[in-house]
Amino acid sequence: MNYQEQVDAATRRYRDTSPERVAINQQKARHLASVADSTVQLQARVDRLARAGLVHADSLLRAAPKPHSMDRTILLENIIDLTNELQAANFLSRGAQTAGTVGRIVGDEAEPRTPWGTGFLIAPSLIVTNHHVLPDANMASSALLELNYERDLENQPTSVAAYRLDPCMLFLTDERLDYTVVAVAAGAGNDAPGDTFGWNRLIREQGKIVIGEAVNLIGHPGGRRKEITIRENTLVYQLDDFLHYTSDTQRGSSGSPAFNDQWEVVALHHAAIPATDEHGNWLSLDDGPVGPDRPDQVRWVANEGLRVSVLLDDLLARDLTDSQRRLLTTMGPQALPTPATPALERAGVPAAGLRADRPAGGSGAHLVFVHGRGQQGREPARLRLNWLSGLAEGLSRGSFAPVAAADIRFPFYGDVFASALPESLRDRTMNDLVIDYRTTAFAVQIPVNESTRELYARLLEQAATRAGMPIRVSTVREEEGLADGLVRRIRRSLGWVADRSRLDEIVIATVFRDVAAYLDQPAVRDRVLAAVLDCLPDAGRIVLVSHSMGTVVAMDLIARLPAALDVEVLVTAGSPLGLDSVTDRLLTAGPRLARPVTTWINAWCPADAVAIGCPLGDDWPHVTDVITNNADGRAHDIAEYLGDVRVAQAIGIALK
Repeated sequence: MNYQEQVDAATRRYRDTSPERVAINQQKARHLASVADSTVQLQARVDRLARAGLVHADSLLRAAPKPHSMDRTILLENIIDLTNELQAANFLSRGAQTAGTVGRIVGDEAEPRTPWGTGFLIAPSLIVTNHHVLPDANMASSALLELNYERDLENQPTSVAAYRLDPCMLFLTDERLDYTVVAVAAGAGNDAPGDTFGWNRLIREQGKIVIGEAVNLIGHPGGRRKEITIRENTLVYQLDDFLHYTSDTQRGSSGSPAFNDQWEVVALHHAAIPATDEHGNWLSLDDGPVGPDRPDQVRWVANEGLRVSVLLDDLLARDLTDSQRRLLTTMGPQALPTPATPALERAGVPAAGLRADRPAGGSGAHLVFVHGRGQQGREPARLRLNWLSGLAEGLSRGSFAPVAAADIRFPFYGDVFASALPESLRDRTMNDLVIDYRTTAFAVQIPVNESTRELYARLLEQAATRAGMPIRVSTVREEEGLADGLVRRIRRSLGWVADRSRLDEIVIATVFRDVAAYLDQPAVRDRVLAAVLDCLPDAGRIVLVSHSMGTVVAMDLIARLPAALDVEVLVTAGSPLGLDSVTDRLLTAGPRLARPVTTWINAWCPADAVAIGCPLGDDWPHVTDVITNNADGRAHDIAEYLGDVRVAQAIGIALK
């Protein structure tokens, strides 16, 4: 279908869903909410916002003043509304960074080049645009992607970076869904465009947006230099395959990414929808008849974009060659299908870790990943892919060969850890904390072992002191031994740490709570270490990479390793090992390694509250501290840590 046919199809879909939009507006009015959707979609959205640390305790209190009498759908609507009231100060800077991934598709000809549409990077060397922009490989072979075609802070034209498309490497298109994914050739320095400008990580799971939330677009309308529309555009309806949203777009915006307020792509824009009369004729700005040849006179009422999840499902369901599939995996694990869940796992049996049949590199060393807390119920294969995506990026930057997922050992203790916890701590997911408990106070008032609660309070107080919190000796003495006093200590420390980091209170609370449970409960520690040891080789050399609470587990693990196993490289990332209350309770009872390791890299980000005790070099011997610059909103993310070239280099050298 050409562009006109796509517009006609979008217009029919918009007209056919008019009754549903009326019902949605009525629901908004009844609930006094700006968002409305199915309870399933609303729940998925709140879950996603909570995992990103964007649902705050004050919003939860305001959303549910009478939680036991409020309808769950209304509660979810209110949470989303209140979360969207204000944007973080980094909203615009993150948008500006994301804009770098969007380019203009033009003909490969002498200047001035003819603009065909917009496209955006979805992997280091892949872009997506519309089928009606690039309908076949021949046309793609005569096209260029122009990045940085915009104006700078002084309103001056910037230098454009032009890349040739490479349909011989990959070209996949679908006429009905109106998308084309095509490879992009490397630039003059043999660098992929995504290495210079970044790329958008398409997300397959639900929960990215609900009806009534803002839609932000970046593109090249009319072939002009890059433009952006933000905050005044909203999602009005979700179809099975497409989204309808209000937005001021023009011809030439085809192929633009449509984002939510977290700058996650929610749709591939492909058509504007005109107002029509009862006969389907297009209407002008003054409600008279108008033809498609006068787009500036048309009264546009909405726009349509292809849902990202639908695009990914269709793309990855194809009969792909091995090389095509490998190239598509560079989009990252968040874009890929979830591996099939084994029958035992579906039946509720704790998931086992993942072993490897061979070493991970030519050196003969085994690569082992040790994850952090909060992984119960998740799929080890999926988690391993997430770690691998970050490592692959770091290895690529350091010119090291990639590592196959099947060659990585991934001990999984998430289910074992959860089942070993006292009953009062089990099955407390992020969603439970957000929806059922509503404030972080409930997270610390759960009736756990008294010594665990005291250790939890000390961990948070030490973290807060590291962050500059004044010590209130008299208050601590007065409150000692009182349950509500302990809660006040925890809440004060927690609030101080959260205010000085990029992590949400709930994330910080649950990480330190679980570290305290691991360190204070011998039975919990023994079961976790047994689960990890069960996945290790009997002998040889290992590269041990650990994250978050997993760094604490890794330190104890070294103390219990078989004599025939040696640690070639130890990586700790986002670690709480800089806190005295952690190191004092390790199996070594202090900041020292139970056995020598050849190389120890400790990666930490100043915005990561879990790593607030870093650098470790002040207390721990033989450690090299590496400060990383993790992306906003991902300060504690393992993929961000492993994507740092210095961290990946230590791993790559050991495996080479």
